Amino acid sequence: MSQTNLLKLLEVGVLLLALGVFVWWQMRDLKRARQATARQRALEATPSAASPLSDASNPPSPSEQSDPSEPLDPSVPPRNPPS
Repeated sequence: MSQTNLLKLLEVGVLLLALGVFVWWQMRDLKRARQATARQRALEATPSAASPLSDASNPPSPSEQSDPSEPLDPSVPPRNPPS
């Protein structure tokens, strides 16, 4: 075999190895994400005695605070006025 063919085989081997490591890494991350989601859902499903405490430490998001059917305040200027 010539050196060019040997280098090509080495290059293909390294790329296949890198692809294998990448797929393994992604599968590991997917497994961890699924476990974290399952833990989170289990925590949300079980009623806890400290729920008032958790509500105080977790303020509602802006989307939960305002009713979307309420009209906008005309005194507040738009963020990106037209130029």
